[in-house]
Amino acid sequence: MRFFAALSSLVVATGLLGQTDGFPELMHEQRDNKVYTVTTGRALELHGYALTRESLVRALRDPDAQVRSMAADELAKRGDKEAAPSILEALSSEKAIGTRVWMANALLKLGVAEGTSELRAICGPTTASYYPRLVAAGDLLGAGDATCRDQVIDMVRSMSTLESTLRESLLVYGLTLFTGRFAPMFQPKAAEVREVATTLLADKVRGVRMAASNALGEHGDAASLQALQEAAEAETEDVVRVRMLTNVKILQDKARLPAEGKE
Repeated sequence: MRFFAALSSLVVATGLLGQTDGFPELMHEQRDNKVYTVTTGRALELHGYALTRESLVRALRDPDAQVRSMAADELAKRGDKEAAPSILEALSSEKAIGTRVWMANALLKLGVAEGTSELRAICGPTTASYYPRLVAAGDLLGAGDATCRDQVIDMVRSMSTLESTLRESLLVYGLTLFTGRFAPMFQPKAAEVREVATTLLADKVRGVRMAASNALGEHGDAASLQALQEAAEAETEDVVRVRMLTNVKILQDKARLPAEGKE
């Protein structure tokens, strides 16, 4: 009963994970009247695979693309470099784009060059949809590889004109790649980030406006400060206005630091 409950409780974490074959969805498991989010390792166990190299390598050939993805990820988490040839072999015949991304990222983590080249190929201007391209770019950025930096900016720019129920999730995800630990890698392209983020301050979707505000908080200049102030004054939703004003304060503090350093 517990096994059935976990497998029947698949949920979509971002509104995106179910759109492309092979991207594992978060799972919930009920134990002792409590609901827990299942790790990839636990999910594999629920699918009947032990967390041993032999079993995980076997899982790379499971009929379920999500299982194949999680098996590759679990092998990478274990740092099992001896399993790399098996992942590489599985990748060579893999059709599900989400699983290709997860297998490539596993190889990247294990230090196998083919993982990097596969992620670069996916995030480029290929026939793949936006989501796997963004995930591949994020995996590379996380490894300190800025190869797909320009593609991320181009994708955010082009996604702004999408007519899709996934538009908000895709744009928020793309804009988020400009911030946090990835922000330094976008500094050489700060002007382009500012250009695309500024246009999205007036987007019809509040989540996009907030994410655009955060991008300007990271990469903004004096013009961005003015744009944020004007956007905050025009904003009708309190939660968005607060976020914009927070980023206004961030930019004001940044502008104040060089001036104080000259005194």
